[in-house]
Amino acid sequence: MPQLGVILASLMGGVTARQRSRPARDEDLRGLVGLLSLDNKARLLAGTDGRFTGEALEIGLKRMCWSDGPAGVSIRAGPDDFPLLTPCPAAFAATWDRDLVRLVGEVVGDEAVKREVHVIHAPNVNLPRSPLGGRNFEQFSEDPWLTGVLASEWMLGVQSRGVACAVKHFVCNDSETERQTMNSLVNEKVLREVYLLPFELAAKAGAWGIMTAYNRVNGVYCSEHAQLLRGIIKGEWGFDGFIMSDFHATHSTAPSIRAGLDVEMPGPPVHYGERLAEAVRSGEISESLVDEALIRVLRLARRVGRLGEASRAQTQAHAEPRLILQEAAAAGFVLLTNAKRLLPLGQLVGKTIAVIGPHAAQPTYQGATFAQVGQRQDLPTPLDAIRKLYGEKNIVLHEPGVLPAFRVPPLRNIRVVSERDHGRPGMDVEYFVGESNEPTATEVRTAGNFIWNLRMPGLDRIDREGRVRVSAAILPEESGVYAFHAGSSAAFELRVNGEPLLSQGPQPPLDDTAVAIRPPILSATKELDAGVPASVEIEMFFGPSRAHSLHFGCQPPAPDDLMERAVAAARDADLVFLIVGETQDTSVESADRTTTRLPGRQDELIERVCAANPNTVLILNASHPIDMPWADLPAALMHVWFPGQEFAPALAAVLSGEMEPGGRLPVTFARREADYPTFDLTPVNHDLVYESEPAIAYGHFEARGLEARFPFGHGLSYADFAYQNFAVMQAGDAVVVEVTVRNTSARTGKEVVQVYVRPPSHDGRARPIELKGFAVLRLGPGEAGTAAIELDRRAFAHWSPESAAWVVEPGEYEILVGRSSADIRFRDKTAPRAGRC
Repeated sequence: MPQLGVILASLMGGVTARQRSRPARDEDLRGLVGLLSLDNKARLLAGTDGRFTGEALEIGLKRMCWSDGPAGVSIRAGPDDFPLLTPCPAAFAATWDRDLVRLVGEVVGDEAVKREVHVIHAPNVNLPRSPLGGRNFEQFSEDPWLTGVLASEWMLGVQSRGVACAVKHFVCNDSETERQTMNSLVNEKVLREVYLLPFELAAKAGAWGIMTAYNRVNGVYCSEHAQLLRGIIKGEWGFDGFIMSDFHATHSTAPSIRAGLDVEMPGPPVHYGERLAEAVRSGEISESLVDEALIRVLRLARRVGRLGEASRAQTQAHAEPRLILQEAAAAGFVLLTNAKRLLPLGQLVGKTIAVIGPHAAQPTYQGATFAQVGQRQDLPTPLDAIRKLYGEKNIVLHEPGVLPAFRVPPLRNIRVVSERDHGRPGMDVEYFVGESNEPTATEVRTAGNFIWNLRMPGLDRIDREGRVRVSAAILPEESGVYAFHAGSSAAFELRVNGEPLLSQGPQPPLDDTAVAIRPPILSATKELDAGVPASVEIEMFFGPSRAHSLHFGCQPPAPDDLMERAVAAARDADLVFLIVGETQDTSVESADRTTTRLPGRQDELIERVCAANPNTVLILNASHPIDMPWADLPAALMHVWFPGQEFAPALAAVLSGEMEPGGRLPVTFARREADYPTFDLTPVNHDLVYESEPAIAYGHFEARGLEARFPFGHGLSYADFAYQNFAVMQAGDAVVVEVTVRNTSARTGKEVVQVYVRPPSHDGRARPIELKGFAVLRLGPGEAGTAAIELDRRAFAHWSPESAAWVVEPGEYEILVGRSSADIRFRDKTAPRAGRC
């Protein structure tokens, strides 16, 4: 048996940050594996709980902490710890900016290091096939190549801090309806060219991990899919990282380890651990499969500084991370229209400004998911930012027009204070196990949504009976009827001033933890008097389950004439900022949407406000394409996605012109629902049939002559640009596209040069265009710049099922350069060398 000291010295001696990013020598890792018993090896291939994997100090392996994180680190060090909340990935994709997206990844990596997190479950490189996808906010782009390129930059930023990324959810987990039972039916060509492509790009860029999805692909669960995991990821792509399951997405022991699944999450193990060791002892599987998986886990530990004396990459954290997040938010804002050149506004003096809309004072900063980042309740709102920007020298009016379409109103709607902690803002939360009246933990929460996945404070696993008591004093600011809303995954009772108001009986244990995000919501009303404190108490009685949730909110009295007041304010103002959108309730991990229309009466509000004041700037705070029958009514229209915690300062800077809206659409906005290539996401008998041809959404529009409301790649700058020169040159097996662009305006601006390729036709019909390159140019007034965009042979290749390879077909390929998929400025043709790549 090898000696531990010799192995560790060989493995760790003289390790640099650059070397840590390379695969460790397998013989050294195998030596460490050889020092462990079969039971220990099997134990280390699963989590100990939902957050940690195990340790084996006898070989220098320390436990590793795993966290969600597409928009920031979801693990909090305590109730007063608020990790930085970044823009959502859809907003990252809208920047089309590799360098900026990588910077944000570095910020998230720094946040993970602060909280001793070693693995982040992100980025999500599934594709928003339909605008109805509930999790579209967490995805990047409808284009798989753009998704893979930008997600890889974010990933590399995170991993530069010695924090691993588990790229997810492999594969075809592109919707939420029946996500744990659905079977994605997709042919090989579509699978290769569209849905595998972003994972391939991330793997080849150096991903340290990949997470398998819940669903099946062509009848086989992703966690058991040997063709995909062992054949493609580990075989064809030469991936040396770990492959983990999504939480509770492991369905077997022998089939999973044979397929190439390395880590079962969460823990304690169900299918790995003891069952895995027993499968070896019974001869069902070879111990070499366990050893191979463990080598990948040890390689991960080495990369993140958890094996022997290895340490994380030594980097300097960014001094001003919030400024990076502000820049990223603004860079993702997409200026869709600006016909009157109303924006930017510059300085305003002596004007009456009406700030209207439900999202002016209650914006949505992030989507609803288990990866949700703990959000401060004192984040500035767009209304706050506009008042700060223009309030001193102008009159600023505010009317919501309509109430936000919350299932459960946010806690910030009302003033609530702790009755135990000297009037501190928030609600007292106490946790009890079994029949005990002594709490195992207490805290003060400032948000009304409580979601516990596998664990609670004072209770490492939710596998026992107990209760949670939430209490606070409400301080009514006006007299009237207050609407109380509550829901839970378990039994609960809500009391106001000691009187029962809402209750629910025992509920079955959750098989799909995502159900905890959207339990049934009950509501009732009660009259309260201004200035008279009212006590509210909620007791939730839980039993063993994968997850639990409790949701509470209260809507204070609202005037009946909100819409009329908003229209009157618009009529009396010189300028209107109308801020509308969707709440977290319509962008949810556990449910797809049923419509692309804005919730409630927001369409009516837009039409009436724009009719009352032609100088209306409409700001759309939504995460996906929205139906826009009113798109031509406002003077300017800007889509801002879910922009993270720096939404307000970024918006103020963009409106004033201090910053520009730098975004270009990463998805197509259709004029009609019927125009989307995929719309309904409901499986039939658990089968979800994917498209039969690899036509990306914008390619579908272009090939069929459908005019989009706003095409893929569209977005306006505050500056103007002229495309002046264009050349296509052969450089060995690559093609270089050079484009010269001049800024013809009096201010600095950003232009995104986009290169599309159309393959040759073999049946007389034009084939769809495909994005294959882009470049960001930042040009001063009158300045010209040249973008040189290289297209390698793979940019011209397509998957041939007959050859089982990527093949460049013979013929002429059209090169198209423009500002969007529908705004093409130059065209040329090239004939790359045909054959296999």
